[in-house]
Amino acid sequence: MYISRHTIDKQGITGPYQVNLGLKERRMADLDTNISMLRNLWGYCLDLFFQSAVLIDDKQKTLSYLELYVEAAAATYTMATHIGTNVSVSFMGKTQELVPPEKDYKVSPAGWIFAWFAAILRRNKGAIDALHAVDLEKIRQLDKTKGYEYTFLYARFLQQLFEKGVDHGTNLSKASEESMKVPENSLVYDYMLDIAGPQMDLLIYFLYKDEKKFNERLLKALESFKRYYENLGKAGETDPYGLISLPLSAIVLMAKDQGIAIHHTSDYIPDYLINA
Repeated sequence: MYISRHTIDKQGITGPYQVNLGLKERRMADLDTNISMLRNLWGYCLDLFFQSAVLIDDKQKTLSYLELYVEAAAATYTMATHIGTNVSVSFMGKTQELVPPEKDYKVSPAGWIFAWFAAILRRNKGAIDALHAVDLEKIRQLDKTKGYEYTFLYARFLQQLFEKGVDHGTNLSKASEESMKVPENSLVYDYMLDIAGPQMDLLIYFLYKDEKKFNERLLKALESFKRYYENLGKAGETDPYGLISLPLSAIVLMAKDQGIAIHHTSDYIPDYLINA
């Protein structure tokens, strides 16, 4: 089955896209004298990826923004966990040593999850390895939003996903069970219910290599993703994160690598991402 993208206001995206283009160039220029300024680059690149996906036809350009995001985010999480100590960071093929300054790196377990899924999609081994080495406990301490415990447990599950001798099913179950503790009056309850929860449900059948149930859950996850961002649109919000689902796309890519046939297509899991 094909799940189309919800109706979006392209005109409302065009202005922010142009602004982000300028800000991205300014931040790239900052790197010539201060590599730690990567901490201010990744957000613009991620927004540009989503926005360009619906505004321009150049998919290579769109993917280049995602690659910049992956590289900058991996470096940022490395720096954030090594403030005041000498550390090596890599960015676009160059490695540099620095002592990260004590700044707000705007890191969180939720942000780490997004960066990890994006690195999986780009098959960027360097970024995957860098994110695997990140101390998530430190990230949780640095998280100024103080997110719910399930997000930390979900991040830890993903970080260990390719490690042998780990009880992945138990780790995922702990994250899923913890997500049920998010109160209904929380601002993130709908997000947990429609976005994060369906991802974890889908990963259960990825672990089991159950093609039938994986595809059943994928369809539900795509439908709930569309419903969540469609409702935001009706409320007058255009969230660029709702234009494509990086997590669902990455989970589909991993499933394909494992030999699971995918029975559904969608604008939210574009072909140029999962078959790149």
